[in-house]
Amino acid sequence: MTSPFDSIGVPLPDWVLELVSAPKQKAPRDEVPACELDTAGAILAAIHYAEMAEPAVEGSGGDDCTFRVACKMRDLGVSDYTCLEILLDKWNDRCSPPWSCEDLQTKVENAYQYARGQAGALSPAAITGQFQMERSNKGIRASEVLAMEVPKTRWAVEGLFPAGLTVIGGKPKIGKSWFALQLGIAVATGGPFLGHQAIRGESIYLALEDGLQRIQERLKCILSSGEPAPYDLTFLNTWAPTDKGGFEALETLFSEKPDLRLAIIDVWQKIRPLSKPKGATAYEVDYAEAAKLKRLADRYQVALILITHLRKAGKGIECDAFEQISGSTGITGAADVICVLSRFRNVADAEFHITGRDVEEAQIALIRDRDTCRWECIGSTENIQKTPERQKILDALKTLKSATPTSIAESTGLRTQYVKNTLPKLLRDGMVVRTKHGHWAVCANGDPDSVDFL
Repeated sequence: MTSPFDSIGVPLPDWVLELVSAPKQKAPRDEVPACELDTAGAILAAIHYAEMAEPAVEGSGGDDCTFRVACKMRDLGVSDYTCLEILLDKWNDRCSPPWSCEDLQTKVENAYQYARGQAGALSPAAITGQFQMERSNKGIRASEVLAMEVPKTRWAVEGLFPAGLTVIGGKPKIGKSWFALQLGIAVATGGPFLGHQAIRGESIYLALEDGLQRIQERLKCILSSGEPAPYDLTFLNTWAPTDKGGFEALETLFSEKPDLRLAIIDVWQKIRPLSKPKGATAYEVDYAEAAKLKRLADRYQVALILITHLRKAGKGIECDAFEQISGSTGITGAADVICVLSRFRNVADAEFHITGRDVEEAQIALIRDRDTCRWECIGSTENIQKTPERQKILDALKTLKSATPTSIAESTGLRTQYVKNTLPKLLRDGMVVRTKHGHWAVCANGDPDSVDFL
């Protein structure tokens, strides 16, 4: 018999061919699926996923694991009947112990009954359908848009990192890689991250500046509280530039991992093109490469994180945090979310700036746990006005009435450069004012008019 797979030369067993040829199944709960179920592409994707999915182990969350696997099969666009057949053939034998056919059928039915979202939302047909408007010259009328069943945003971390392209910038040795590793672990385990909930899924971390020894040491530190190593976190520490086969390899990697939710590239400079087309500007090159990665992330509904550096700000020049990201604005222009991690060296406070299309702009205050090296959220910087070091500066100004940064540093024991960097922030927060001759003074009750200018 012929099948939809004949044209691509994929050999399949008879039972799979029967599934493809069988009457199409309806979605459970009378819910409208995102696309037709049990298509050839959906079945192939579901088979590939079942062969790689984490097996259920009794006593180690086997019921939850089975529920997640069945829900994923539903998302990939196969009916509950087809899901059961595939799991029995490709997955169940790896479980410890294997489920009986009756028990597995019950688990699948429960998953299909209580799963959230549209069946088939991650099927090849549904994902392709999301781009039909871009390929059409006719467009879609507003009334049609309002009537459409549009899949909801797929998050890696709710409220922070949606599917699409995210750029995170930070200075060298500032803690970007620790931040990225902590993020990868959170998604691979479905744990919390900076006060937000990560959605469990497979994570890939391209740690392109680290060897296995450093990766191992960091894992031991972050997991020092006794957590097991996450099964769904995979590391790679070499990758080709995007113009030397790296992009195609990345697309292959994404296509082979149906459960992939997060991919981190640390750092972007390691895979960006080695050369640029003649006559092209840096903006044009950066935007084209970032847009290509965004389309890839959108197609596979993966939160793709690009870690990059910050440029050195000009002396005496204050600029928006997001304008410090290295490279041209082409990178940030194509991204869905832009973030900057900044802190003063040797000071245990940090700011995480974030803005984007599907996230609220925020400045999050962070502290670093010195035992586990994890970043922890302590609130918004708007609400956290005073760190111990900042309070020392304010106390010194209250005593000195008016002082230069050097005098404040001598009085507090803080570094002069740290004082110079902090005073403009206190000025922005309305806590100090600049007086004559390079002096600073504290505002009584936040009122600049209370200062006696010298």
